[in-house]
Amino acid sequence: MCAAIPGIDLYRQFHLDSPRSHDWTTAPSVNTTVPDDERIDGAAQCAFVSREDFDRWLTGTDALADDERNCFDGTYGYYALGSAGHVGADAPGPADGQSVLVLIRRRAHAETGPFRSFIRDTLVNTFLGSGFVNTVSGHLLEPYDDHESQWEPDALDNRIPAERQHHAALHVSCENMLAWRRLLDTDELSTTVTAQAELFSAVHVYPVREAITFVHDGAITLDGRRGKSTAELIRTVGAVNAE
Repeated sequence: MCAAIPGIDLYRQFHLDSPRSHDWTTAPSVNTTVPDDERIDGAAQCAFVSREDFDRWLTGTDALADDERNCFDGTYGYYALGSAGHVGADAPGPADGQSVLVLIRRRAHAETGPFRSFIRDTLVNTFLGSGFVNTVSGHLLEPYDDHESQWEPDALDNRIPAERQHHAALHVSCENMLAWRRLLDTDELSTTVTAQAELFSAVHVYPVREAITFVHDGAITLDGRRGKSTAELIRTVGAVNAE
């Protein structure tokens, strides 16, 4: 439904496994355990070329928002604005191997500028320079309550208390989970622990069970047109539909 609404440039879903508190290297003062009432099951990434495209897409989402009550207990929307809100480089589809979604919460006294600079210039570069990471992409999130038009479908929980909001999200892909754990043991990541303690209050790591791209560069993909299971069957058998 989402992929078919005009205006969207990129639409990707991340289906998540249970979070792992031991899959991060940080100081004891940074919380890596996700309380049961904060756990999420998935995340959707929607990107737009312009605000006008976003507004055009938003006018077509009534049926989508109404249908969410059939699937979800709650949905929560964040903004990431322009190039300043994006880190890394998005691939057209999920990279081969294993990936994780890393959600980061800024410490209350930490300023936004140093927090963002550390993620963009230090953390992402540490990942990419480790030799264990294939790709990193993500977003530096705007303050949750600072923007109008939050995603607010009726009859669903859609507000996040300030103390539970995240301020950055990174999608990190590796060849496998062994490569991810080798990254966690590197001296380079260990050297970021002090800065993490100053800037982060929590880091929550979710293994990604599957990442599905439904729209890329404004074009609907086979998964977006046919659905995930049907698209997999078409690819497996090599079916070609006559136009």
